[in-house]
Amino acid sequence: MFLFWLGANSQTKEPLLNDFLLSKEFGKIKGQVRALGEVDLTRSRVTYVEEDKAKPVLNIAITNGTVVKAVLEAVAIPKTIVNVLPDDARYAMQMIYYDQYDINTKTGTIKMVDLNYDGYTSGQLQVANGEVKEFLTYPMPEATKAKYAGLKKISEINPGARKPHFCDKNQNGNVGFGECLSCMQQACSGSTSCNAICTIVNMGSIVTGVPAQCTLSMGAACVVISIMY
Repeated sequence: MFLFWLGANSQTKEPLLNDFLLSKEFGKIKGQVRALGEVDLTRSRVTYVEEDKAKPVLNIAITNGTVVKAVLEAVAIPKTIVNVLPDDARYAMQMIYYDQYDINTKTGTIKMVDLNYDGYTSGQLQVANGEVKEFLTYPMPEATKAKYAGLKKISEINPGARKPHFCDKNQNGNVGFGECLSCMQQACSGSTSCNAICTIVNMGSIVTGVPAQCTLSMGAACVVISIMY
């Protein structure tokens, strides 16, 4: 077991969090986590999309001392769906970096990184005093797309069973982080109070125990949309 390095606050009775921390997927990114700090499970949470217990999102707090440096978000891939992520990963994962964001002043840069697809940056927020000044989204690099072109699409595994999600612009049955973030950016254009944006800004408040203004981060929504539609 590797739990010795997770930190003093590494105990949890939440089986979904324990299963993830013992997974091969988490094992592959332990180095990135260690570079930021340590896992703090007392600040970690399991949230549910649309309050549906069948759609859990794991929010793993990574701290350095008392400061939240990042939130690792993960969603389990259903066992019936195989080879839709690199290395047939059983979790879709992204890291939301708060290491350049001050939770107290709600000012700084928040960066979102796709951990499944070679760690490319899928989005970035510039925030000042809790107000989003700039929201940038980035599509998956063409080289990365080409590298993983052989992966299956959910629409191929279960054709005709689901209608394309509104963010699935190319209607291939999968929604990537970049595609989803770009879609949500358009939906929230001109509205800094949009739930998707304000939650990701306040995610740091969630993991530090301060009530946030919103219920689910845009990043987590993107992870879920990527596999649920």
